[in-house]
Parts: sequence; C-alpha cells; structure tokens
Amino acid sequence: MFSFPFVVSAAVLNERVDPASMDPENPLFQMAKDFSANVDLAVSPDYDRRLPGERWTGVDLELVNGATISAEQPNPRGDADYYPFDAADVAAKLTDLLGAEDSARIHAVVAELPVSRDAARVLGRLSLNPNQFEGAHDDD
Repeated sequence: MFSFPFVVSAAVLNERVDPASMDPENPLFQMAKDFSANVDLAVSPDYDRRLPGERWTGVDLELVNGATISAEQPNPRGDADYYPFDAADVAAKLTDLLGAEDSARIHAVVAELPVSRDAARVLGRLSLNPNQFEGAHDDD
C-alpha cells in the first residue's frame, strides 16, 4: 500500500494522499491498487545531482489518448528550505490527518509542556489511554 506506484495511483484517483486515500474501506482503494500496476518508477540522474539541497520529484501521466501531463516539485511543501509551515499550517495538517479532537489534544499538551513540572504526566495525555497516567505523579 505504501509503494510509490500505489501512492501515485491514490493521488490520481483521490486528488490527494492522506489517511482516507489509504483506507482499504475507501471506495477508490481497490481501484488505486489495480491502477498501480500501470505505474512505472524511474530514477532521474538530474534529480539525483540536486541532492541534498533539493529533493525533486516529478510525475508524467500518459493518458489513453496519447497526451502526457507532467508536473515537478523541487521540495515537499512544508520543507524548511522551500515552503516551511507556520503554526497555522501545522495545526491544519494535524487536524486534517488526525481529526479535530486529537489535534486539539496535541495542541493543549504542547502548550502545557513549557510550564509543567511533570512532562511525563503531560505527555501521557497523548496515550491512547490518557487516564493511565492520572495520579501516577505529583500534580504541577
């Protein structure tokens, strides 16, 4: 599922790559899996020469009618050297990937860490069972 051909297929069919596009219950998942047999991967020596300063990627889509659509990206969005995320971008990404409730919980934990006297207790709130840490340490 995390092969390059599958990721390209999921991106083409879902117009994005996110947890929903990787979910086997997604109606397009099987289509992406089948479509990935049509995806070929090749390494570009030109892209390799740009490393490590740039981490280029490109895709060429050859359509049934013979037309080709191409796109290139020099670095991933969010890369510190290319298009860094600000706090709002990070919050939006977390919400998109994890949902509003879990994203809010992470934000609250991160905000509390600098003023906490018990980092283990605060970080314990990120556990799938946050109550397991309650009472295990002295209060702040």
